[in-house]
Amino acid sequence: FAMELSFFYFGHLIIQLTDYTKSLKRLPPDFVSVKEFSIALIVYIVSSSLEGAYLYTPITIMQIMCFLIGILSATSYNIRISSTQSYVPDERKGRFNGAFLMLNTIGMLIGELTAGLLSEVVPLRLLLTCYMGLCVVAAVFLIGGNRKHVSLIYNREV
Repeated sequence: FAMELSFFYFGHLIIQLTDYTKSLKRLPPDFVSVKEFSIALIVYIVSSSLEGAYLYTPITIMQIMCFLIGILSATSYNIRISSTQSYVPDERKGRFNGAFLMLNTIGMLIGELTAGLLSEVVPLRLLLTCYMGLCVVAAVFLIGGNRKHVSLIYNREV
């Protein structure tokens, strides 16, 4: 498990070191600002799908998948943070960030608690697959289903 985790963090580190935003700036500005919502939605779905499936694969493929998950996670984080920070007015960023982090922490704690309780009766691989499937459904319905409103935040020029 430690080796797979290191591949995840290595993928994340590669994105941070190369600063993918520089490569996005080389693309036409219309493409980036119009497609950022679609890119983020696809990244959310693909990364959750990979996380739900990687425990069923051989070790070499698992390492590759963890590397890709690291890259995709860093990409989605950068897109989400840059989009929301440019959308929220400066005088409200502290409140927004505080509320976002509090809701994020509460969600993680509830997820960890329920996963821990369910792990007593459900096999771990199946449990992870179900939780990642729930993440895919949430991305499709919450982010994709509210495309009209969410795309206004994501498709801004930063």
